[in-house]
Amino acid sequence: MKSKILSLMFIFPTLAFGDTLLGEARNSKGEVIYLETHEIQKDKSGSNSLIRVEYKKPNGEIFATMTSDFSKDPLVPKTVFEDTRFNTKIVLENSDGKIVFEELKNDKQIAKKSISKSGLMVASQGFDNFIRSHADQLSRKPVDFKFGVLSKMDFYSLTGYQKDDSTDSELKYGIQPSSWFIRLFAGELNVVYDRKTMRLKTFKGRSNLLDDRGGSQDVTITYKWKD
Repeated sequence: MKSKILSLMFIFPTLAFGDTLLGEARNSKGEVIYLETHEIQKDKSGSNSLIRVEYKKPNGEIFATMTSDFSKDPLVPKTVFEDTRFNTKIVLENSDGKIVFEELKNDKQIAKKSISKSGLMVASQGFDNFIRSHADQLSRKPVDFKFGVLSKMDFYSLTGYQKDDSTDSELKYGIQPSSWFIRLFAGELNVVYDRKTMRLKTFKGRSNLLDDRGGSQDVTITYKWKD
């Protein structure tokens, strides 16, 4: 159960340019289980300012969408996630020093939770801005932060670090729970970035998406960028 705390989703001011990121998620058997299309807008500094994502089954059928707006916070964006398989919607609002989660099913509110902002907090697709803005610090020592998981409507203490097997062409990062006790139940999440461009290449760990039966699933996602 506690392994769900590593459910993260990727591996976005004034708009300057945009990218398209295509992801292919496979299970432990190597089977393609879903596809991702990220339409990314960036500000003049290169930080993500708006991301719209479509999640598709291998046959092309869209079953979920997510929009992240970073206009108020580069690390904790306003996020709306909808999954038509379960007729659910989760909304994260970030304002006035509080982060508010709201869950709806069949357009009716079924849960709501408010959390005060404190320390280094990251949520939803703010993870990419976090990695790139803290890359120098991560290269020297681990960084502790709190990550907001939409499906759990809560924040969890995690530690990120650059892995020793990074190369001249790739930067490899590991993310794991800060508590040694919780690490007994939760596996490490791994992401790989291109060292030169700081673009996401692969993600391996617990998916933010449930499977069709409503259970958690581990995936390996390979990404391709389309400028």
